[in-house]
Amino acid sequence: MLNPKFGYVGRRAGAKLRVEAIHYYRCPACRQLVDKRDLAAVYHHEGSGHLPLPVEESARLDRIGTMLDALLTERDQS
Repeated sequence: MLNPKFGYVGRRAGAKLRVEAIHYYRCPACRQLVDKRDLAAVYHHEGSGHLPLPVEESARLDRIGTMLDALLTERDQS
């Protein structure tokens, strides 16, 4: 269905969306969660002797992950 404001709107055909958590890993050196889709964060955490990214960045990633999990759960139930 075409919605003039949003473009094409519809339901996903095929497999359900996977949990957002698969896009994250915990850095073995600093124990911070890293989004594998964020090349700058991955590059930072691959270096030896690095420090964790600022708390604001870590909190943002945690918030986004929690929000996306809630949205996916709500979407799957409807």
